[in-house]
Amino acid sequence: MVEADAGLAKIKAAAKQYAGMIDGNDFGLDAEDPKNKKIIAEATKIMLDGLKEIQDNMDEWTSRMDKLDKMLTSMSH
Repeated sequence: MVEADAGLAKIKAAAKQYAGMIDGNDFGLDAEDPKNKKIIAEATKIMLDGLKEIQDNMDEWTSRMDKLDKMLTSMSH
């Protein structure tokens, strides 16, 4: 269980790190151009939403693993 929790924590940390790299990035486009500004905003939102979903999923799986661990521990006593 500890190894699984560590793996989930690594995935969540990577998602946070990538979100930090994306937020405020212009992706090599001219952010002053209104068309590009819209593209940048849309791309940023899509990617950040996806990364947030990954983080939320990792939290949910960690919670489930903790509950499973508690159940297995109580059954073995």
